[in-house]
Amino acid sequence: MNELTFSVFDHGIGSTNMMKGLLQDFEQQEGIRVRLEVITWDVAWPRLVEFALYQNGPDVSEVGNTWIMDLVHMNALSMLTNEEIANISGGARFFEPSWKSCVTSDGEKQSIWAVPWTGDVRVVYYRRDLLKNAGIEEAGAFANPAAFEQTLKRLKESGVITPLAMQTRFSRISLQNMAAWIWGMGGDFISDDARRVLFHQGAALAGIKSYFQLGHYFGPQPLLDDGQTDEMFWSGNAAVALTGYWVIRQPRMPEHVRANLGVAQLPGVSFVGGHNLVVWKHSRRRQDALRLVKFLSSQAAEPGVYPDFGLPIRENGWSLPPFNTPQFGIFRDSLNSGRCFQNSPLWALVEKRLAEQMPEMWMQVIKKPEQTDSIVETQLVNMARRLEIAISG
Repeated sequence: MNELTFSVFDHGIGSTNMMKGLLQDFEQQEGIRVRLEVITWDVAWPRLVEFALYQNGPDVSEVGNTWIMDLVHMNALSMLTNEEIANISGGARFFEPSWKSCVTSDGEKQSIWAVPWTGDVRVVYYRRDLLKNAGIEEAGAFANPAAFEQTLKRLKESGVITPLAMQTRFSRISLQNMAAWIWGMGGDFISDDARRVLFHQGAALAGIKSYFQLGHYFGPQPLLDDGQTDEMFWSGNAAVALTGYWVIRQPRMPEHVRANLGVAQLPGVSFVGGHNLVVWKHSRRRQDALRLVKFLSSQAAEPGVYPDFGLPIRENGWSLPPFNTPQFGIFRDSLNSGRCFQNSPLWALVEKRLAEQMPEMWMQVIKKPEQTDSIVETQLVNMARRLEIAISG
């Protein structure tokens, strides 16, 4: 019997067991055994780099959609044809932002490096009862940065101790949240030709300043990581949080919080993340690998993939529970209308530097909130200069 290896990230024991069941179904249908490798998040990127550099490892992998371009530049991925994509998708259209994360363009030539598998977006979670107590209408409360900040101001004035819980320690989620403020103002992190940084000037700088002004509405515990931010909200200790779909599924959320749970799109343009499936160039069983990708992308596999591994990235996936609800509809709309980060080596560098610098910026802003704008501008201008030297050198 032919054998493949498939690697996924560690989404929890329940998700792993679900995937093992799916792979057993695939083995029965196709006569191909699949060995599952589960990669913990703390070594996710180094492990993928090992596969790429040593040209040894899984045949198929789950890969973050912002990492595709790095692997392409390592010459590690098998390029897919339009015919192969049509066969895998069955002709169903992928949401545009997720699809764009899989392709590169050189003039009129388009190269396909991955298949969209799951989506991920950030949303605004809020307490409907606390907004009501503050006399705030839900409609439009978070429609734009100005409305967002006004909502937090009124929550604070109404006596809410922690109007906003947000990631202020090292967190890529915080950077993804901030993107909505930048894009919503018409700015961008880097130029379209991926040769210049733009985050330190014009509309992008205005968006980042607006984002950091939210620090005025943190509570007594302003320094939070991803998990602490989520818990502050689902435990009932914060009125608003910016995070992902997993919070809506939190089993320990108190009933009074769940009964008053509101979800809204981020102001501006939401970042669309998620995971794609790639076939490694070193795979000696490419056709079998493509059969596995097709199976994992099929409607039959959807109950075992969504929402444990992420959100559906095709319209048909939203017609069944738990996704056919108004709250989950917010996620679908964001997946359709948002955008992914640019696929370029420069973006990979900018993303890394910004994610590393943001905790220090938050520390300074929290200590001296009245100097927020000057702190942000100084830090970003200095970072841009260092990046420009690195790019030109």
